[in-house]
Amino acid sequence: MTVLLFIFCIPKCKASAKICIFACPSKTCPYGYVPAGCPRCQCAPNPCLFTKCPSGFSCTAIPQRCPHFQETCPHRAHCVSDVSKGEQPCGCTDEFKPVCATNFIDGTVNFANECNMRCSLNHYIKFEDGFCHCDCPDYYDPVCGVDQNGEVSFVNNCWRSCNGVPLQHEGMCDCNCPVTEKPVCGNDGQTYINECIMGCVGVTKVKNSAC
Repeated sequence: MTVLLFIFCIPKCKASAKICIFACPSKTCPYGYVPAGCPRCQCAPNPCLFTKCPSGFSCTAIPQRCPHFQETCPHRAHCVSDVSKGEQPCGCTDEFKPVCATNFIDGTVNFANECNMRCSLNHYIKFEDGFCHCDCPDYYDPVCGVDQNGEVSFVNNCWRSCNGVPLQHEGMCDCNCPVTEKPVCGNDGQTYINECIMGCVGVTKVKNSAC
């Protein structure tokens, strides 16, 4: 049975900031940090756990930085060509540049790129660039939106658009969570210091205790 330990990391805090309540070497955070600031420090999950790439592609984690945050934000998922998962059809390139298409019969459908769409046997035409509105895929590429209640993070831009929330910036919003220690276990198998920080990265709760 695998035992998962608490993993919390120290960002480079200003001299006036409080000391983080847990510490670990930065190498234990391979997928970046939750942008919660000091003293709320936590490693981010593997984005590929929440991402399903189309046929012929596999997921890799890409670093990114958050506005007003000194450490690397949670990595975003990126689909890259993988010959072990099948050849790209019709001589298409391996570029992952999603488009939303329709044949006016089956509704809208997501394609990995425009060439793959044209190659389809069902005669689709491009409806818009990016993922289809409210037909959002399992794809972890967080963005920050802002509404009347303030900033809120979405797992990808498609979900933000579907909820009608204006875009604030790419990457997660800064998490303004309490420092209260009430460990919860997320569906990524990682223990979070409390439910607020877990929610910041779009992870759902499995149980009200450490994993």
